[in-house]
Amino acid sequence: MIPEITDAERKEQEFLSQYDPNEYERPSIASDVLVFSTEGPVLKLLLIKRNDYPFKGKWCLPGSFIGTDETAEEAASRTLLKETGMTGIAMEQLYTFSKIDRDPRMRIISVSYIAMVPNRAMRFQKGIRDGEAVLFEVVRTEDGFELLSDLKEPSLQGIPDHGIRVRKNEIAFDHAEIIQTALDRMAGKIDYTDIGFHFLDDKEAFTLTELRLIYNAVKGVEHDIGNFRRFIKNRYIITGKIINNREDRKGFGRPAATYRYTGVNRQQPVK
Repeated sequence: MIPEITDAERKEQEFLSQYDPNEYERPSIASDVLVFSTEGPVLKLLLIKRNDYPFKGKWCLPGSFIGTDETAEEAASRTLLKETGMTGIAMEQLYTFSKIDRDPRMRIISVSYIAMVPNRAMRFQKGIRDGEAVLFEVVRTEDGFELLSDLKEPSLQGIPDHGIRVRKNEIAFDHAEIIQTALDRMAGKIDYTDIGFHFLDDKEAFTLTELRLIYNAVKGVEHDIGNFRRFIKNRYIITGKIINNREDRKGFGRPAATYRYTGVNRQQPVK
């Protein structure tokens, strides 16, 4: 038997059948991806050189419009795959940027994502021509940041070129604001979450020096070696989130060759 619908269900079906979605103006929604990596104590960010107007020839974050049959996260993953060929990369949502005038073409809302890519896994179409990408070094400055690359653009009138330098006001759309928000967010979160481990080339065998350099890169400061070791011991070694490969959690005070990341807190609750 087909179950009878209630009066409330019938009224809702009638409402939906008569509803006109074109009655209201709708903005477009895009997904922008901040592809970060680290190399030693240096934080790096992937930017694309725009090959279309507006901002033709300017640098911007990889991004795309969200399709009607996909989520914002799926669009971010698709963008990452298209620009870098990478899958299975750790990503997390950063923020939704919705200023009315953030795009000169029309009303576009951006849902932004941070992708944390190990250095050895980074793949992209490197170049300085329109549509190609550059992995920039992120340099903190008094007013936020600037981006540097040793790739050389064509010289003008015989003037030697010493690489690419991109300042905040030279980045397309409001992507400088998005980048600054991401830098601030990661610098804060790395102390109380495990995001630093996503940058490791090998989570099964890494040194504390490798991990400390990642923290230095993400926070933009140099950590004292002794303080950093105590921080890692208290937060990760004692809890079992990382394990000494050589001694399998024995002798925490002695130096170890490498560690492995378990991500599991095995600390027993205090009774």
